[in-house]
Amino acid sequence: MPKKRVWFGLFFFMAMASAFADQAVNIEKTDAYKAAEMINSGMAMRKYCPPCGDTAWTEVAVKQVEVKDAGDQLYALFVNIP
Repeated sequence: MPKKRVWFGLFFFMAMASAFADQAVNIEKTDAYKAAEMINSGMAMRKYCPPCGDTAWTEVAVKQVEVKDAGDQLYALFVNIP
């Protein structure tokens, strides 16, 4: 019986570990606009993208903040998009 619990726990942990991979890129409209209000022009943000090959973060000055419709009643927040 204890072995079954160990295997179930291991399986459960592995299944749940994949559930935390989402980054919430598309969010509800109210949350997107609240986030946009928190980011001010001239503010410094950190940019870091390991899949892009970055080994360290760099500071980027915020010039533009925009909320765009992503469909299905979800919205995305964009910073410094031309």
